[in-house]
Formats: sequence, C-alpha cells, structure tokens
Amino acid sequence: MVLKTVQQAQAHGPQRSLEAILADLGLPRTTYFRWVARADAGQLADQVVVPQRPAIPPTPQEADAVVDFARANPLLGYKRLAYALMLEKKAFVLPWMVRDIMAQHELLGRRQPPPEALVRPPEADHPDQRWHTDLMVWWFADRWFWMIDVLDAYSRYLVHCQLLLTARAEDVTLAVQTALDTLPLERRRAGEPEIVHDNSGQFIGREWAALVHATDMTNVRARPHHPQSNGRDERVHRTFREEMPLDQAETFYHAQEVIRRYRSYYNERRPHSALRYLPPREFYRGDPTAALAARADACRAAAAARQAYWQARQQP
Repeated sequence: MVLKTVQQAQAHGPQRSLEAILADLGLPRTTYFRWVARADAGQLADQVVVPQRPAIPPTPQEADAVVDFARANPLLGYKRLAYALMLEKKAFVLPWMVRDIMAQHELLGRRQPPPEALVRPPEADHPDQRWHTDLMVWWFADRWFWMIDVLDAYSRYLVHCQLLLTARAEDVTLAVQTALDTLPLERRRAGEPEIVHDNSGQFIGREWAALVHATDMTNVRARPHHPQSNGRDERVHRTFREEMPLDQAETFYHAQEVIRRYRSYYNERRPHSALRYLPPREFYRGDPTAALAARADACRAAAAARQAYWQARQQP
C-alpha cells in the first residue's frame, strides 16, 4: 500500500522529488528501496514464523511420575504441580510438559465442586423469600447506639429499621418480630422468609432459636469471617454511613425521626442501581414492568416535545 501511494504521488501529484514524498510519509530511503526490491522479487508478503519448542519430550518414567503425583494432589494446577514435583525431586519437567501430560490423561480441571455449605444459594425471585439482617453501631449524643435493619433480598426494600439502646438477644428478636408483623399472613410461604444473619451472639441463642421455630422462618447463618455472605446488608450499612445524617442527631428520639425519614426516602424515592434505577418499593409491592414501561413512554414523549421545540425555533 505504501509503494502504491508513492507511485500515485509521482504520477498524479505536483512535480515533487521522491525524497520529498518519502519525507511526507516518514519513510527512510533505504526501507523504501528494500521494499521495492522485495516487491520485484515477489517476496513482499511477510512470512509468519511459528516458533517450535526445541525440547526433548519427557521420558515414560517422568510422565508416569507426573500422572501419579497429579492423581495424588487433585487440587494443584499444572504449574504448581510442576514445581512441586521439582521440590519433591520426583521429576524435573517444565510446566508446559506437565500440562501436555495431564491433558493426555484427562487430568486438567480436576477440582472438586465446593461443599454444599459454601455454594451461593440461587438469587431470590420474589419478595419476602429471603431477608438479611445485621447490627451496626452509631456514635451521637455522646454515646454509642445500635441499629438493626431487615432488608428484603429480592427488592432491596428496608422492611424494618430500628435504633436500639442495647443489643441484647431479646432486643434483636423483638425487632425482627416487628418486621414480621408487617408481612401479611396471606403473603407468607412455608419456610419463608429465609433470614440471613452473621454468627454474633444475638443470633445463636435460645431467644433467636425460639423465634425462628415459632414463626416458621428458615435460619441461614453466614459463613464465619466472611462478610460477603451477608453482603447485601453490609452494602446497605455503607449507604447508611454515606447518606443518613444520623451523626447529627441530638437525642435518641431525634435519631428515630431521622431513620424514619431516611427509610421512607430509601424505599420510595431513591433509585437503586441493582433495580434498573427504580426505587425498592416498585419491586417489593409494586409493578416494576409497568413502572419501566411508563418511564420509557415518558422519555419518548419528552424527546418528541424536545424535537418540536427546536423545530419551532428554526422556523422563520
């Protein structure tokens, strides 16, 4: 393509020297004439050279050592297994050799599936199927207070949010019972809601066990030292810290009013990114399909009005 460009510039352009044309293209003279010579010889196309590994294949004894060691250590990937073989002085073969041997014996991808307890459950597909609850602490009015919330996993709706003076087991169970009282009996299904919580003392005592048994909930403990298991509620706590002005509360009763107002805003008017920027109320007790359709219709109507506005301004 470059050679053709030079030829066209010499034939159809103004009278310019070859040096000036090459300077415009940023092409050295030596490179240009080398390409011309290769074109005359029919060797202008690049040749793709596929590198070959000049390695001697492993011996049958080394291959057997790799296979035996791989079967005895199913959790090791081929690279780690190659260096483990070297550390054990069983075979000194390179990782790519180990991979080829393991592929021949169908030993790649041998990891066992995780235990059932570590498999993430399927996402909730309807409101009140799974709730998340947790405690967090706040400092205001010269002391620490506790706050407990109950979050619906499907809709991200804050079913209940309450400030506590103490975080005893009876305080926590009473708060969760208050959340359950907001759920009509005709909406409840057997074993629901599944209540997800951490392993703090309030959720493993007799009071909690009695509540779960009496209300036919399903008790779900998060993995120890694994906050992601209750990640939805942890994320809500971060949102609280960023948006709820609870630190400015002057009294316990003032803080209760702040929480009430924020919960109403969060559920009714705050767009949620995981809900296609609808508020949680639409997914909890509303009709999200209809809400999305209404929003799309409003956007189309606004676009039509916008177009009409600018067309009217362009008319003389």
